[in-house]
Amino acid sequence: MDFLIVAKQPWENEVAHNAKNIAFEIARDHRVVYVNPPLSRKEYLFGKTHPIRQHKSLISNGDYLEKISENLWVFYPSAITESINWIRSHRIFDWLNRHNNLQLAKSLNWLLDELQFTSYMLFNDSEMFQALDAPELLEPKPLRSIYYIRDNLITQPYWKRHGTRIEPLLAARYDMVVSNSDFLGDYLREYNPKTYMVGQGCDLTLFDAEKMYEMPADMKDISGIKVGYTGFLTSMRLDIDLLEHSARKNPGLSFILVGPEDDDFQKSALHGLPNVYFLGNKPIEELSSYIHHFDIAINPQVVNGMTIGNYPRKIDEYLAMGKPVVARKTRAMDYFGEHVYLYESESEFIECVNLAMKENNSQKRNGRIEFARQHTWKSNVENMLEIIFNAG
Repeated sequence: MDFLIVAKQPWENEVAHNAKNIAFEIARDHRVVYVNPPLSRKEYLFGKTHPIRQHKSLISNGDYLEKISENLWVFYPSAITESINWIRSHRIFDWLNRHNNLQLAKSLNWLLDELQFTSYMLFNDSEMFQALDAPELLEPKPLRSIYYIRDNLITQPYWKRHGTRIEPLLAARYDMVVSNSDFLGDYLREYNPKTYMVGQGCDLTLFDAEKMYEMPADMKDISGIKVGYTGFLTSMRLDIDLLEHSARKNPGLSFILVGPEDDDFQKSALHGLPNVYFLGNKPIEELSSYIHHFDIAINPQVVNGMTIGNYPRKIDEYLAMGKPVVARKTRAMDYFGEHVYLYESESEFIECVNLAMKENNSQKRNGRIEFARQHTWKSNVENMLEIIFNAG
């Protein structure tokens, strides 16, 4: 089977993203083209980032197709689209968005002819605007069109203005929807009953619970029960007040925060507490040594539109290391309920930390590891393809 993957993130992004991992996995057995998002006119004229400069140089003579491996290509469409999200009028936005869809479809139809994709699946990774009309405009038409939702984008300012209206419309137009969390699946199932939760893939090769990890130098002088977090420290996702109150009331707990900080964290009272340790940003290959020496791993999220449906891959990383995990209860986190201690209040948070310490044993540890190992990219994509090929 051939796959046309339309994505909202460029292939060249340094940060790994779902669509790229999915493309690699599908390409093990099927032909795959990953379509970079078309450049907007503003990006074409003024863009300076590496992905934009590379895209511009490659399309100087028209649409450009780069072969990555035997079954995998990256496509750089020469289509130039208009920046229209600032437009408030739905009518004018829809007219111009149709124009953008036609421009992209023109490039994609050249691609389909070039590779002789006559029988293929259209897989749309959250490109809700410029691929809205793709199932209708592509020639030949796809055997099946699949919309993949993995973030609650419509809670973010850029996507909210028109996305709250467009994304449900797109879900209804596509043949099926697949999501990486129950919350996001519930949201779009209202508009397309053929909506399936397929879970999330993770690269757990760096998180091996069976290895021995030396204590990091900046953890050696930290005593007490080590309650740790790894990742971006931002008030948009994490509950600063809960961390501060818990640290003040529980001096026997040492809160170890590994990752870069936003302004709110940098200015917070946490920096003045003797049992809170900010260890800074670390290379991803070093994170497992920190997690290995945590007694408890935490994900103290605030509950908002961004986090409530989010599948936090760090939970799988913690579990793959065999660690007891305490996390804020959300609809998405219910999926982990058998292996993670979920709280809804500050008092429950500390109760969960204490219970996680008390109940920790080899049987629970092995269960956590086994559960996490089910969430590799290979198993995730196998599950997704089973649904795509066989769902009614």
